[in-house]
Amino acid sequence: MSTKCVKCIVVKTKNGVNQTVKCYHCEYLFHAKCVNFDEEIVSILNSENSIKWFCEKCLKAQDNTKEMVKSVVNNFHEKIEEINIAVQTQLETIKTMITKNDDNLTVLEKQDIKMVDEICNLKSYLKASWANIVEKNITKNVEIINNQVKNVQRTLNEASEIKGRERNLVIFNLPEKENQNDRELVMKIFKHISKDMSDNGIEKVFRLGKKNESVIRPVLIKLDSLGTKGDLLKHASKIRSLEDNLKNIRLCNDLTREQRSELKNLVTDAKAKEAACQQGSSNGFVNRLLSFDDNFNDGKICLRLLNIRSIVSKSSDVYELLVDGLNVLVLTETWHGHQNDISVKSAMPDGYSYVDYVRKHDPYHGGLIIYFKTGFRYTRFDLPSLATFEAIATRITYGKHEFGLLAIYRPGSMPITTAFFRELRCILENMSLLVSDLVLVGDFNVRVDREECPHTRSLLKLFDDFCLKNWIDQPTHNLGGTLDLIVSSSGLCISDVMVYPSGIYSDHGLVKACLPFKRKRISKCYRVIRSWKHIDEKKFISLIIGSPIGKACSEDVIIYMYAYSTISTT
Repeated sequence: MSTKCVKCIVVKTKNGVNQTVKCYHCEYLFHAKCVNFDEEIVSILNSENSIKWFCEKCLKAQDNTKEMVKSVVNNFHEKIEEINIAVQTQLETIKTMITKNDDNLTVLEKQDIKMVDEICNLKSYLKASWANIVEKNITKNVEIINNQVKNVQRTLNEASEIKGRERNLVIFNLPEKENQNDRELVMKIFKHISKDMSDNGIEKVFRLGKKNESVIRPVLIKLDSLGTKGDLLKHASKIRSLEDNLKNIRLCNDLTREQRSELKNLVTDAKAKEAACQQGSSNGFVNRLLSFDDNFNDGKICLRLLNIRSIVSKSSDVYELLVDGLNVLVLTETWHGHQNDISVKSAMPDGYSYVDYVRKHDPYHGGLIIYFKTGFRYTRFDLPSLATFEAIATRITYGKHEFGLLAIYRPGSMPITTAFFRELRCILENMSLLVSDLVLVGDFNVRVDREECPHTRSLLKLFDDFCLKNWIDQPTHNLGGTLDLIVSSSGLCISDVMVYPSGIYSDHGLVKACLPFKRKRISKCYRVIRSWKHIDEKKFISLIIGSPIGKACSEDVIIYMYAYSTISTT
């Protein structure tokens, strides 16, 4: 704050000669003489805080401020008055609406009372009706439910028992001697049957039933995997080349009581039919079923695709997939090392064959395998050396239906370049010349779920150029990418497409699809023919000589053949 007087611009002194007063509003200093104050007034103003002094300038400004405040207050009161009027109008409207709502509520309350009465009456009626129905049918329904529960429980128990026995084998007629180590003897037999049998392949070996000198007890063997069991059953014919005391052993599945009963009935029926057939043959004739493949009907080829990530440790899983009746199974990233790897063969049940591809520079990574069911004939095409992906190209023939199958694996560790699309285009051009219908399956490692990705656009454009359609639009990887594809020619209508959850077999999900094909419909007819194996040759010759055809007959060959046919069937 300034120490000078505003009017005379003289500095305030300490001796009090030039006494000053201060304006309360602007806080400027003024000499007493400049504002015509004597010393007594100045001392009062400076000592009393309750007395405020304003300079001329501040007084004039205060007068203007009062007028302005008065104008503002007037305007404010006018606006408040307008708002009050509007609020009163709205309140009147609200009161009117509340009155109407009260009337409506009164009507609704009356209707509610009526509806409650009706509902109570309905409940009473329903309660009485339900009691009558329950009283009539409760016994029957409980009995039906109990039977259904028992059937379900029986089925579950049987399935559980079958699952527990699936890795078991039973050996019958295995000699039983004192101090004999059955485990060593069984291992010796199994190693003779399969060279790939390991010491760890057998988990348990024990005899069934109580020991009896007159009866040889069967031996139950629990194996480590289904693949080991399948390999042993596949080569069970080698039992005939064992030592003389072991030639009569029989290797069988461990069946449940229901399965044994069903098998016994089937064997009994088969023996009865065989006996009937032999009885017919004793009369010189047997019934023989002849089949003619003269027309076709529609069918489906069951196809599966899976990035297995090492078949070596998952051969039993692959075995279970194939046992379910798959027609074609394509596996990528098999890591099987070489073509004769035991895991590839142990994963294959009877009635299947396979073709495979092993990465040359890194055999224990990458790799492809295609399993085919018996009845599918395939021809493998030679492919040029490919730098960006691995592939197997085949022509599959089933009946009169034929299509090309191209299995592909593109390593995800390699970047996607134009060379990949160029090599794939070259393969498709060659395949399209060799087959009319084409199916592509495999792990492309291209995120086709990202439509804005340039690699996705390039791949889909390539499919469009060859009139191919991708049928997979769901994530096939546990991180959400659509990497495994089934693509076919536009003329092949793929059905039953499904992607199973990932994490069951590997980080990829199992992909399922069905291909259409024309299957032959078998027409059956029965003919009666002579069983020439059991004919009495001398008697037959004498009958022919004694018949009309044994004498001179017409020179017409047709008449002669007709006579022979007529007489030989009487």
